[in-house]
Amino acid sequence: MVWTRNSPIGLDVGSRWIKAAQLRRAKGGAWELRAGLRVRRSGPGGPLTGDEAARIGAMLSRQGFVGTDVVLGVPPGMLVQQVMELPPRQSGAPLDQIARTELARQARCPVNAMEACWWELPSGARASEGTHVMGLAVPHAAAEALIDACRAGGLFVEALDAPTLASARACAGEQGLVAAGVTMLVDLGWTGASIALFVGDVLVYERRLDHAGLGQAFDQLREKFELADDVASYLIEHVGELQTPAPGGAEAPGADDARSLARAALLGEAREVIVQQVHAVFTEVHASQSYAQRRFAQAGAELTILMCGGGMSVPGLGELFRRELGMDAGAGRGLFRVCVPAECLPTPSPTELAEDPSLMQAIGLAMHPGAGAAQAVGAGVQGAHA
Repeated sequence: MVWTRNSPIGLDVGSRWIKAAQLRRAKGGAWELRAGLRVRRSGPGGPLTGDEAARIGAMLSRQGFVGTDVVLGVPPGMLVQQVMELPPRQSGAPLDQIARTELARQARCPVNAMEACWWELPSGARASEGTHVMGLAVPHAAAEALIDACRAGGLFVEALDAPTLASARACAGEQGLVAAGVTMLVDLGWTGASIALFVGDVLVYERRLDHAGLGQAFDQLREKFELADDVASYLIEHVGELQTPAPGGAEAPGADDARSLARAALLGEAREVIVQQVHAVFTEVHASQSYAQRRFAQAGAELTILMCGGGMSVPGLGELFRRELGMDAGAGRGLFRVCVPAECLPTPSPTELAEDPSLMQAIGLAMHPGAGAAQAVGAGVQGAHA
């Protein structure tokens, strides 16, 4: 018999979908995907409620998940993130106290009313005599609201984690991020996108792009073409960037051909809406790409770009990003990859979720290195002060 140990359930509550993943350690210690779930939210986006948690808990048990312990991603609106310049270490100043005080000021709560961590940035990140650090914090009031909602639905929260750190953990897989290299992680979602830079396995930069997600393309499709919600969703999720050619033929179009021509025209216009929506993300990724190559040239390796999130399941977007970034196969200008579960860890019972990039954050949450009730946000970051 092969010995296995189940992970907690990674729970990623997005604005449109809830994703869940559970892993198990096979003999030898490697993680493999035990179960996955992607389900549409029961109402408009917002904080998780007890009723919704109960609905998800019931679905988890039916889908083969084991237990009720979860690691929850903190919604971006609840997470305080700050790059800070502290006094030099040799000054003897109380760096931890100073960092926490600044994070509490940003969180608008007392120092003892939040969970926080911080870590020092690599020397190449800034050029000054001070100590540059990045910190994360979640006010207790916000964290307790999430924990209470899960508890009301029969789920026990073992730990809270920062979404970007979870996604990076999953995309890196068992091998980890390249220690000497620079990695850009782009997560394209429904309401927005995020761009993060890692030097080795240390997060040094992150930017959230609100209103840059595919939800805005969805709204435009509904309004411009007066489409039902399910039709607009279909155009985004199944047509995407791929262009459907108009039908050919020498004969004059009949009724069926006319409908086909109209359909092809609609698909072409829908494609343009989707591409225009993600163009803002192209611009920001280009800017971050230039910044990383300039600031961290001493890292000694080409930039690796990893992409994940539900937006990357849209047909054709991965190739579109690759072309826009000048990173076509064989171009010699760095590495580019759209991350999916099947490429990052074994999947003994492959399903369509094994190829779904939206599941990466949930997998990373399940891989949380120190799940436990007392774990702070950001556990597992190299050099973090929790």
